[in-house]
Formats: sequence, C-alpha cells, structure tokens
Amino acid sequence: QYNWFNQKEFTMEKKDRKTREQQLHVKLAHEYDERREGTRNGKYYSKEWLRAMLRQIDLSKTKSIHDIGCGTGILYEVLKEEGYKGNYTGTDLSPDMLEVGRKRYKNIYLRVMDCEKMEFPSRSFDVVFMRSVLHHVPHPAQAIKEMKRVARKAIIISEPSRNILTEFPRYLSKKLTDHFDEDHTHYSVKQLQKLLKKGGIEKYKLIHFGYFAYPF
Repeated sequence: QYNWFNQKEFTMEKKDRKTREQQLHVKLAHEYDERREGTRNGKYYSKEWLRAMLRQIDLSKTKSIHDIGCGTGILYEVLKEEGYKGNYTGTDLSPDMLEVGRKRYKNIYLRVMDCEKMEFPSRSFDVVFMRSVLHHVPHPAQAIKEMKRVARKAIIISEPSRNILTEFPRYLSKKLTDHFDEDHTHYSVKQLQKLLKKGGIEKYKLIHFGYFAYPF
C-alpha cells in the first residue's frame, strides 16, 4: 500500500511538470524566439545544428517528417531552404510557441500534442525528429517509445550533452533566471544511452556536434 501511494504521488508530480512547462512557455514564446533565432548568430547556429541532424537522412527519399517539440518551427524553414518537398508536421506542448510559428510560416502544419502520448497511428512518419526537447519531458523513455512507434524509417534525437564546459553555466542560469523549470536537466552520454535502451532503441549512431552550444 505504501508503494502504491508513493507511485501515485510521483505520477501527479510528473503531470504537474507538464503544466509548469506550458506556463513557462507562455512567457518564453516570443522571448525564446528572439534569444535563440532572433539574433544572427543564434539563428545561424540553430540552423547548422538542424542541418547536422538532416545530414543523417536522405531527404530525397523522405516523404514525411514529424518534428517533436518544434517550438516556433525553425526546422520547417531549414527544410524549405534545403528544397524538401515532403510533408512536415510539427507538434509541441506549448500552444503559444506554435502560434508564433503559424504567424511566421505560411501553410505550416502544427498541432498541440503531448509527446509521451501521441495522437498518431503507428508508423505514421518516415522520420521523427526531436531536438533539445528530451530534457523537458517528465518521462523521457516513454517519449522515445512513442517516437519509435510512430516512425517508419528512423528517429533522430539531439540533446545538449552534459560536460565540463556546459555544467556550470547551465547551473548558474537555472539559479539566476526564470527561463527554466525547477526539474530542468541535461544528460550525459551514458544517461542518454540508458534512456535509449529503456525506450526500446538497441541500434543507434552517436554523433557529437559542438561543445558549448546554448549553455543558457
């Protein structure tokens, strides 16, 4: 009985984090866009990061892409620059972030959705992307299972790696600003590997891109 009660409390806490993330991004929707993609350097790095992810697939043979945690939709912009002709679907837990994307990009398809319980049938997309989102998710292994479920060909996950160069700046930013949820974290390579295994991913390729990306 004690174990059951403890698990119930844990589940309620995790659900509450989703609410906190939504509320946080009401405030950050425009500010995030200005900080990350609103500056020349920020937008350049963000696009190069996405292009590094896109190089892992053959766009000419990819008919559909699902962008999880798409935010304001910058992957859509990069795909158009790369001449992608397939279908793009972006989902995010924050309706405010999506609203910024809808105002920016004509004909973009965006939906509010929880990546731990997606509303798509299995094998709905050729490729499923998730960039810098997993550390915001209360149950990351469940999100990975869902990515695997809705993908036909591949899933691509990119996360800021915990290392000696980023650890202290991110800690200070979390303590001194209100840009992060109290449970905000980032993973080491070993932690990510364990999450992949827990999420049902046995075969994968690990690629490093940069060392001091977005510490704040």
